Amino acid sequence: MFDAPRSNQFDETIGVKKRFPEKHELGGNTAIYLKGLKDQAMAKQSAGILLFRSSHELQILLVHPGGPFWAKKDEGSWSIPKGEYDEAEDALAAAKRELREETGIVVAGEFLELGTFKQPSGKLISAWAIERDFDPVELRSNTCSVE
Repeated sequence: MFDAPRSNQFDETIGVKKRFPEKHELGGNTAIYLKGLKDQAMAKQSAGILLFRSSHELQILLVHPGGPFWAKKDEGSWSIPKGEYDEAEDALAAAKRELREETGIVVAGEFLELGTFKQPSGKLISAWAIERDFDPVELRSNTCSVE
């Protein structure tokens, strides 16, 4: 049996082993280090659904953010419909809500959990997939006002 040092901990969310410094290594930076731990614990979370259909060939539904900031940006901006949620909300329920808000599509059935992925920003994205036919003509997006 391997007994890991107390200053090391395996983070299953991102699949890496983190080394936490010993108290004597922190010196006068204890408050900064603890703030970093708090920020890590409070990482933003998003949930989304990869909707696909495969009648003749596999097709997936991706969305593009709207508004002036995204108007001329295509590369790297297409994504599954997803959005943020907090600990009080179930991740899959949040994913279904976001799909409905962003596309007008309401889904039910057996979802395939794809996993949780960490973005370079630190945000955690939980994703599910479900097969369902959809008509692109009937898709509708939510709106907001921009000042």
